[in-house]
Amino acid sequence: MPHKTPSFWEWLQLLFTTPREAIEIALTLILGEIGRWCLGGGKFRERLGDLIICLLVFYLVRPWIPSLPLVFGVQVRPAAVAIAIALLGSHGVGQILAFYFKKRTGISLTGEKNG
Repeated sequence: MPHKTPSFWEWLQLLFTTPREAIEIALTLILGEIGRWCLGGGKFRERLGDLIICLLVFYLVRPWIPSLPLVFGVQVRPAAVAIAIALLGSHGVGQILAFYFKKRTGISLTGEKNG
C-alpha cells in the first residue's frame, strides 16, 4: 500500500528497522503540513509556504532527472530543474501538474468544465 500514509505503529516499526528512511518520511510530512499552513495567509507565510512546497516538489522529481530526454542535445541537470521549479513557484508547478493530469485522464483538478 504505497499510496497510504503509514500508521503510527508502522512508522515506529520503520523507525527501528530503517531509521534514516523513517526520519526522511517524517520530515517530508512535517514540511508538507507546514507548507500548507504557510500558504494560508500573510505575505511572509505565503512565500515561506511556496519555498517549502517547491523544495518538496524538487525532492519528488529528483530521482527522475537523470533519465530526462535530451533538450536540444543537452542533458538536463538537477540545478536547472531546481531553477525552473523556483521560478514557477508552487502555484505554477501545480497548474502544470493539473494540466498534465487532465490531459492523461480527462479529469479536471481545477474545477473547469469540459467544452
